[in-house]
Amino acid sequence: MLPIAEETVFIEVKGDITKRLYKGEFVFKTSLSNLEMLEIAKATLRISGGLALPGGYAFFARAMADLDVMVLKAPKFWEDSAGGRSLEDPNLIEYLHGKAQQAITDYRKKLADEAERLEAANPPPEEKPAKKIAKKETA
Repeated sequence: MLPIAEETVFIEVKGDITKRLYKGEFVFKTSLSNLEMLEIAKATLRISGGLALPGGYAFFARAMADLDVMVLKAPKFWEDSAGGRSLEDPNLIEYLHGKAQQAITDYRKKLADEAERLEAANPPPEEKPAKKIAKKETA
């Protein structure tokens, strides 16, 4: 099992609607287990009310669900707003979701680079051809 990986991001985002300045440090989880991915799917359904939402709203429900699972630490404004639910600036959710997804992409790239480095440093042994065993003739 992979260790829990985290990325810390400092944000400073101005809300499109309220013009409020959102500042603070977020810590995102960058490696998700299968169970956590299922939790995101369930949270997406819960947020959407189980409805087939139009494109932009479906994305927004998924972004909120992703952040529910991926945000490990957040500023007070995030906690006080139930993970962004009571805020009126959707651009903040979109921005944070982009940062969280980029953190996952960066983490997976680091894993792939490390695996490639280890493979190059430890090539598999060469396979030797199997020896043929002569069959005994029976009379």
